[in-house]
Amino acid sequence: MRTHCALGATLALIFSLAGCTATQQLPAGVTAREPGCVVELLRTGIPDRPVTLLATVRARCTGDIAADTARCERLLMDEGCRRGAQVLWQFSSTPLEGMDGVTLQAAAGTYR
Repeated sequence: MRTHCALGATLALIFSLAGCTATQQLPAGVTAREPGCVVELLRTGIPDRPVTLLATVRARCTGDIAADTARCERLLMDEGCRRGAQVLWQFSSTPLEGMDGVTLQAAAGTYR
């Protein structure tokens, strides 16, 4: 049984690091929100209120979306919505290697 649990935890970590959209259970009291929900995006700094970290969210933007900062950031915020986030912080942007595009990443959380 322990091996099965350890394997499951390892696979969950691999999927989260790879940016896969595997179904993940949300913490108790947190519900997924609809795409387009209001999420505070802190491009710099940290939240000024206590937060509970839910996940690290990522958006991979290529083509026309990569050239449109607002659309790419909305994809990141929609990932936050899917995780039930109210705020995103520790924002970073990394160019995609070998192709025209960018990966955005941020910590996602809820206010306590």
